[in-house]
This record gives sequence, structure tokens and C-alpha cells, in this order.
Amino acid sequence: MPAGAVGSVVRAVLVYASLSSRNGLVITGAHMVGLMFLALMFSPVVACLPELFPARPRYTGVSAAFILSDTFGGGFPRPSPG
Repeated sequence: MPAGAVGSVVRAVLVYASLSSRNGLVITGAHMVGLMFLALMFSPVVACLPELFPARPRYTGVSAAFILSDTFGGGFPRPSPG
């Protein structure tokens, strides 16, 4: 997880620098590299959350909460200004 956190800082710098290039491939590449760091940071969470609960509520509560939070947190586009 620390590697993912440090990588997220690197991602911010890469994405910011790539936006000034105005090249679609460079911007896409910077985002893809950044998503790898994001996966490094949040993949252990998926493995650790189910270990906190007994087997019965583990597969219903934890997975439902994780899927719903992904859907509502990142699934809806933000309205464009103007």
C-alpha cells in the first residue's frame, strides 16, 4: 500500500505533465500507468476487508458494500459546467 500511495503522487505529476502535451496517446498512457498505482493501493483492501468478518456476513455485506460504493462513487459522470 505505501508503494501505491507514493505511486499516486507520481501519477498526479505524470497526468498533469501529460495534459500540456495535448497528445491523446500520452494522456492515455499517463492515466494507464496511474491506474496501475491505484490498483497497488486498493487491492490489499479487497483482501483484508473480508477477513474482518465471519463467513456468513462476509460474502453478502462486504461485497455488496464494495460494489455499491464503486457504482455510486465512480459510476456516475459529473455534470459538465455551463
